[in-house]
Amino acid sequence: MMNSKSFLSVFKATPLPLLVLLTDSPLFTVAELNSSFLNQCNCKEKDVIGKPVFEVFKRLYDENEMISDLQKSLQKAISLKMPDKMPVHQCQIPYSQGSKTGKQYYECENIPVLSETGEIAYIIHTSADVSEKENALQHLRSNEKKLLAAQQIAKIGYWKLDLRTDKLFWSEEVFNVLGVNKEVSKV
Repeated sequence: MMNSKSFLSVFKATPLPLLVLLTDSPLFTVAELNSSFLNQCNCKEKDVIGKPVFEVFKRLYDENEMISDLQKSLQKAISLKMPDKMPVHQCQIPYSQGSKTGKQYYECENIPVLSETGEIAYIIHTSADVSEKENALQHLRSNEKKLLAAQQIAKIGYWKLDLRTDKLFWSEEVFNVLGVNKEVSKV
């Protein structure tokens, strides 16, 4: 079994950015953090430890929706005593040189840690950088819009038939070209 000093050294070395939050709702004070969090947020330990988590995140996220989602997630994790994953949010992280900022996307989770008596001792907040995935999804959506526009301009569409299930798929433009109402058609 690990002692608390060993556990703390593992926590500090973990590559996933982590915060330990007290359950002092509505503040949720930051009790501990690891170096990955400091590196990710480009901040100093003194700027985070002992501060309410919302104060720390207001500096990083310019949208109130993220703060609201964080509040809801923390309350849900406490009430259910279960981990709660938040929706992906965009963040403006200041770079270490100058005043430039970079857009990044993070998926956060709040994980309650229970004591031996079953009460919540603290909450571990994780934040995974999912920027590459989000940027790829945005690029894919952009390409999809361009494809739809090109089909409408050229008055062409496409179809496919799954021979295993005998299911037929028509693109939006096939319905338009043939003058078939999509809501009425069984395709």
